[in-house]
Amino acid sequence: MTLLQNHRQLLNGSKLVLLILLILISHLLAQEKNQFQKGIQFFNSGDYVKAIEYLEKFSDQKSEFAETANLILILSYYRLNDLEKTKNFISRFESNFSNSSSLYIVLETKLAIAIIQKDFEGIKNSLIKLNKLSVKKEQVKDFVSAFNKMFTFLNDQSINELEPLISNSILKFSFARARFQNEIEKRNSTLIKKYYTELIKIGFREELLKVNKIGVLIPKEIKSGSIENLIIEGLKFGVHRFNKLNDGEIELKIYKGDQKTLENALVQLAKDPEVLCVIGPLYSNQFKALSSLAEKLCIPLISPTATASDISIKSRYIFQFNPTLDVRGYAMASYAIDKLKLTRFALLNSDNPTLKSISNEIKKKIKNSKCELIADLSWNENKKTLSSKIKELRKAAASRDLVIRFTPLLDFETEQKLISFGMKQDLIDSLKMVEAEVSIFEIFGKDAESICKSNKIDFYKRTKSIAGDLNVPLYSIDAIFIPISDDKLIPAIINEIENQNIIALRIGNDNWNSLEELNKAYPASNGVIFTSDFYFDMEDDSFKDLSEEIFEYTKIQPNRTFFYGFESVTKILSNWNDNLHRENFYEKMIDDRDYEGVSSDIILNKDGVNSSVYIFEYRGKKIKKIDRIISN
Repeated sequence: MTLLQNHRQLLNGSKLVLLILLILISHLLAQEKNQFQKGIQFFNSGDYVKAIEYLEKFSDQKSEFAETANLILILSYYRLNDLEKTKNFISRFESNFSNSSSLYIVLETKLAIAIIQKDFEGIKNSLIKLNKLSVKKEQVKDFVSAFNKMFTFLNDQSINELEPLISNSILKFSFARARFQNEIEKRNSTLIKKYYTELIKIGFREELLKVNKIGVLIPKEIKSGSIENLIIEGLKFGVHRFNKLNDGEIELKIYKGDQKTLENALVQLAKDPEVLCVIGPLYSNQFKALSSLAEKLCIPLISPTATASDISIKSRYIFQFNPTLDVRGYAMASYAIDKLKLTRFALLNSDNPTLKSISNEIKKKIKNSKCELIADLSWNENKKTLSSKIKELRKAAASRDLVIRFTPLLDFETEQKLISFGMKQDLIDSLKMVEAEVSIFEIFGKDAESICKSNKIDFYKRTKSIAGDLNVPLYSIDAIFIPISDDKLIPAIINEIENQNIIALRIGNDNWNSLEELNKAYPASNGVIFTSDFYFDMEDDSFKDLSEEIFEYTKIQPNRTFFYGFESVTKILSNWNDNLHRENFYEKMIDDRDYEGVSSDIILNKDGVNSSVYIFEYRGKKIKKIDRIISN
């Protein structure tokens, strides 16, 4: 009984000792965990010395905290710039924790040290090992930064030796992005295009890249209500509307400044592969200055307003969404020649340099169409010189006139032919009595010569000078092309032509689009034809609805300038999809032959210039859109 009792007492004593030991171990483990957590806290707060002090004791492989402790020690020593200690702990980590999910962080640090120490073999070794791991997408930015540093000291031969070693998608993407940015700084178009293509290929496949930005370059001085401000508002509204209707995420990156600032901004935008294209600058001289840089950087540059004809460098990256002056000149001539089938023309050619390309294109079209330019007159847009120029025009028309001579000897057969064309016998008789000369163009119209020839009706040059006889109308000119830079000239031009009794179609450029000035010359201005790049149908319900939507969002009543911005960005966004990027932008824009906007159509020719121009007619004190010319 006593032994048993003693035995039970002993057993109870052993349990008590074991319990005490367990409590002590638990307390020690709690203390150890507490020390480890303190080390982590010091690291997170940036006190790397304290972190090392607390964590170094856990670096032994036997500790359950060893893997994490070694990782934090690597990062702490690295951030304290103790690279040798960092390398020692990296070697230990690679040996003891080769299957760790954090190994890519260690190898990334190893790569960083090799780059700092300009150790080419170390760089190569680190990249080969990193290739085998699953690198996280979040590390792209760090790898891009590391590669950029590497490019500052490695020569092209070394870089080209490293590139084939990289097979991991994240690393390949990071390498291509760094190389892309590096080549942009060098303005190396060939390699910019190569690495951009690589970025797009991997980025789209691995969902590392989303092209969803449009750059905007605007001059520094912007006032409320200014042209620049209205265009920006048009761009913003276009993006807002697209995102709303398509659940999109398109954003504008707007830069404002002087020419140098805009050049730097263009480079920064080009470096960001998420930027599809850049809109701006607005004016021809600004746009021309940046177009050559955009060409080198291989980024699409679009002007919504520039009209100068000498900007185009036949590039895949330069676009003018507003028809150039030569396109407008072509439209004027094409409508007269191809649509109306007119053949005899005069050109009242302003010596304003901005209009030169319009006149040149008109003359080129006349020549290529084998039509006749009866008069090519230049003037300085001064009303004082206008009268003498229109007199010259009448003189040229008179010298080109062809007539039927009505004499008592006019044969019976000719009389019968004239009657068949609607001429009354009593009129023929009265003309014969006074031996009149009547213009064939007055009798038969624009095709008079071919009609006379096919019907064997004789015609002749005038024997009497009628240039000074303003009672005799002249029909020998089918149309007069009159490009002007100031709509205030319209009444004076119309009235002088009327006074000189020249019966011809008057065809003008965009500056004739002034209802106020045309009305001043009415009714002589009736029938004037002119071109324009924009048109609002104010009575159209859809236009009214859009105008209300614009005002609600911007508090702006939209006008022509606002729509320059809106139409430009809407043309781009109408072709937007997940595969759109800088290298297929040209094809997408050129192939889109269907964009008909609210205020203008944007249909590009092979040079990236909008080739769509409206034709308007003024009649009965109203302006009406009657046609559209698209030059290819």
